[in-house]
Amino acid sequence: AAVAAEGTIDGNRVAPHDAPTGEEDAPTGEEDAPTGEEDAPTKEAAPAQFKLTVEEPAQPVKLVLWHAYRGKEKEALEEAVSLWGQKYPKIEIDAQEVPFSALRDKLVVTIPRGTGPDLFIYAHNNIGDWLLKGDILVPLNSFVEEYDDFDELDRFMPDTIKALAYGGTMYGLPMAFKSHALFYHKDLVKTPPATMDELIVAAKAAQASGGEGEDKVYGLVYDAGLVYNHAPWANGLGAEILDQEGQPHIDSAAMIESVQLISSLFTEHKILPDLNDAMATYLFNSGKAAFVIKGPWFLGELDEGVNYGVALLPALAPGKPARPFLGSEGIYLSHCSKNKELAFQVMRFLTGPESAQIRYVTGQQLVPNVAVYEDEQLAARANPALEVFKRQAANTVVMSSRPEMQALWSVADNALRKSIFGAADAKEAFTEAQTKVSHDIQNMGK
Repeated sequence: AAVAAEGTIDGNRVAPHDAPTGEEDAPTGEEDAPTGEEDAPTKEAAPAQFKLTVEEPAQPVKLVLWHAYRGKEKEALEEAVSLWGQKYPKIEIDAQEVPFSALRDKLVVTIPRGTGPDLFIYAHNNIGDWLLKGDILVPLNSFVEEYDDFDELDRFMPDTIKALAYGGTMYGLPMAFKSHALFYHKDLVKTPPATMDELIVAAKAAQASGGEGEDKVYGLVYDAGLVYNHAPWANGLGAEILDQEGQPHIDSAAMIESVQLISSLFTEHKILPDLNDAMATYLFNSGKAAFVIKGPWFLGELDEGVNYGVALLPALAPGKPARPFLGSEGIYLSHCSKNKELAFQVMRFLTGPESAQIRYVTGQQLVPNVAVYEDEQLAARANPALEVFKRQAANTVVMSSRPEMQALWSVADNALRKSIFGAADAKEAFTEAQTKVSHDIQNMGK
């Protein structure tokens, strides 16, 4: 589905179709999808028609599902859960929202003790760490093999399946995929920038249009001190944050170059303030920020009537597109579930076509079901901004799910923040961080 030239969704203006690259970059087929790190049990046969036959139990059963969805994503999930309840009234899905900041630790603590949920939704990058801790995830291969019609896996975009496999074993079914893109405020920016140089010029012009105090306008707002948010620039310049063997390379020349580039936005160009994501959301909704870098979840955080557009992230240089991390958000079967077969059927339903349509339109989620994007009537009801994120997925790096990533995040985040906002020398900060991360990885599990 093409993005409307000047369409509106819920009163919000969306990105024009003249975003930095064309639809030929869209990951609509397996040949166009970015390459994942893990082998996945996918097949080449044509997708089979989705079938779901659930034998209801004699007595009512409750299955607990933990998630961290908010806003429209939560609304859509609850709508899908309600649809399940209409079909299978004896099998209740108790969908419980858990704050994202607490969900990971809560899963690790409760599931091995038998007090956790039957199912949970989370990004794929923790799979390796969960397997290292043990007794959290249930492998899905044996469940999948029970279904002759499970060619339905081919309905999903290949990388969303690959990301949920580890060592050739499937551990989740894909609910959504996410990466960053560039949001711009159309009251401050008329044409989205195609390059970083254009972004700097446009951000400075937007700032100049504002005043002092409450009238101040910020050029670019996002939490630049997080490696996850910094990945588009590091990956775009050729850095390999963690290789396939689990070795870090955060002190590489490409990584240092990317840090120095973003640091210059703060020190030299003065378009990037030291603000967190919550403040970025507030400023953009208030018309006080020209650009924000966020994922599709931000669509649900925008106030009604905000005059916004969404564009591909600006290229760093000719032939060097920004390449954010691609995350596959999966639904997982908990080790402590006492109704694993029924819970697996819920997984199939919530990733199936009916649920995907609800989450695509109501939840404004990038669902991995290929057929959703082939339905022109459905696409006409969805937020056209999602098409930009789908095109951005052509230039992404699948985030590693190896357990070594968990040893990297906080150390690298600290080095990044010091280098961008704390006047630390980037090479020195990341050389020190590389030594610490390497040491921590060597001592994992000891």
